[in-house]
Amino acid sequence: MNISGINFAGLPMPLPEGQKGGKAQPSSSSVRKDRLELSKDSEKRDSTSAGIAAVASAREPVREERVQEVRRKLEEGFYDQPDVIDQTAQKLIDKRLI
Repeated sequence: MNISGINFAGLPMPLPEGQKGGKAQPSSSSVRKDRLELSKDSEKRDSTSAGIAAVASAREPVREERVQEVRRKLEEGFYDQPDVIDQTAQKLIDKRLI
């Protein structure tokens, strides 16, 4: 069996007739540069995250009884009620967290 173009010994393969060897040098016009562009939405999300972190760190220490109350309300579906969702959303808007 003859498979051309594969060198099992790890040695350089001879170039096809008419091609010159050596490393290719990129021309100045073909050099690509990386760049980063952030959308306005990403900037808004970053400030929202910072705002949430600031609010969280400014609060009182976590109280275990409050954590248990919130867990109970979650299990009972309290936070799934439309009026509770609206109130929560309004508080987030008022505090400029969203």
